[in-house]
Amino acid sequence: FRAFPITFAYGPLETGKSRLVKTITYASRKGLLWVSPTPAPIYRTIDAIRPSLGIDEFTKVYEELLQLTRAIYKKGLLVPRMERRRDAQMFLTFFETYTPLILSSTKELEPMTMSRTICIKMRKARDPNPEKRDPEPWDYEDLRDRLYICRLTQAHEIDEARRQVDKECSALEGREYEIWRPILTIANAIDEGIYEDLLSLAQELHSQKMEGIYVEEKDVLVAIKKFLIRRKP
Repeated sequence: FRAFPITFAYGPLETGKSRLVKTITYASRKGLLWVSPTPAPIYRTIDAIRPSLGIDEFTKVYEELLQLTRAIYKKGLLVPRMERRRDAQMFLTFFETYTPLILSSTKELEPMTMSRTICIKMRKARDPNPEKRDPEPWDYEDLRDRLYICRLTQAHEIDEARRQVDKECSALEGREYEIWRPILTIANAIDEGIYEDLLSLAQELHSQKMEGIYVEEKDVLVAIKKFLIRRKP
């Protein structure tokens, strides 16, 4: 896949956002969990080891970090930097930015970044943590091992499922299809019912996302409509 969605756990305090980020990150290939990173270590780490990167408390961010975050979801976007060798000579280096990214925050992301995410809205559970502990990397060792074997043995089946989804799915378009394509492909490879349920969920979340992203545009259009109605003879 040349694009992969940013997974965004969003909600108020004490709703399990950090625990969800840890669960997804530790269950994934080369999972790294960070807090308050700056852009330079992010793109250098991505280029070096291609981790599944989890960032907790993604709240106080600035434009340079947001630019990198928006680039992470899609393959082929590079960060150019001038590097100094030991002999003091300067040379141009390009750093890859594409990797799975999992975020959590009590605040919504700005619209451009939000359009690249699958947002999981969190709410407080009745029994928030029955084990009374957070997950650890070794909890998912067996799962990671089995997923690695699956990657080696089932790649052809997944590619066939991808071709089928590309051919048949017309409910989503553009970037929204880009970010849902990997998940819909896996669902299609597992079971047709799961695929249909996920496609319905994707459409529902897309509608909710559009309402949140284009609030200002909607207000402007409503104001224009009211103005035209008042001036109508």
